[in-house]
Amino acid sequence: MQWGITDNDVCMLCGVGAETVMHLMVSCPYTRSVFLEVARWLNMSVSADNDLVRWCYEQSTSEFRKRVLGSAFKACYYCIWQQRNKARVELEILMPRYLVESIHFSLSIRIRMISNCNTSSHDRDWSQNIARSNMH
Repeated sequence: MQWGITDNDVCMLCGVGAETVMHLMVSCPYTRSVFLEVARWLNMSVSADNDLVRWCYEQSTSEFRKRVLGSAFKACYYCIWQQRNKARVELEILMPRYLVESIHFSLSIRIRMISNCNTSSHDRDWSQNIARSNMH
C-alpha cells in the first residue's frame, strides 16, 4: 500500500509482487498457501488455480456449511491482514502454518457457537470432525 510509510511497495509476506489489495488477498503465494491449507482442512479439494472462496462456497450443501466456510474465509482474511501489518511494523513474518493453526482454533470455537438444535445431524457430524481434526 502506498501510504508514504515505507518506500518499498513489494509484498512483505511473499517478497514477490507489488503489494496491492488484489495481490495480498488473491494472488500472493503466502495468502494462497493459507487458503489452500484451510480448504484442505475443511475437506474441500481445490487446486491453487481456483477462486477458492467462490469455489468452496458453491460446493457447500447447506446454509450451515456456508456459514462455517464464510467464517473460515473471514478468519483467513483477518489473520492475513493482521500478519501483513505485523510484517510492516515489526518486520516479523510467521510461517503460514501458524496462521492456519490460529484460524483452526478460532473456527472451532465459532462452529460451536453457530451449531444449534436446527443443525442437521450430517452437518453436526461434519463440523465436529473438522473442529477436532489435526491440522497436519
